[in-house]
Amino acid sequence: MDLVRGHAIDMPMNHSYLDIIGGARKGMGAGLARVSLGALSGLYCLAVGLRNVLYDRGVFRSYCAEVPVICVGNLAC
Repeated sequence: MDLVRGHAIDMPMNHSYLDIIGGARKGMGAGLARVSLGALSGLYCLAVGLRNVLYDRGVFRSYCAEVPVICVGNLAC
């Protein structure tokens, strides 16, 4: 979705993807894609949960910079 104008961007690949994950597209390939993405989603959820627990218990430590940092998306100054 285009956040500036508040409307969806018309991209053919975007519509195909949404049809697959939304269940509108039928067939073995679409079903296999949904099952695979669901399994990967579960693994990702477990990995993020484990990471958060390790931070909470102090196994992983956060770092505080000594100077102010501005982050925008993937860019850091």
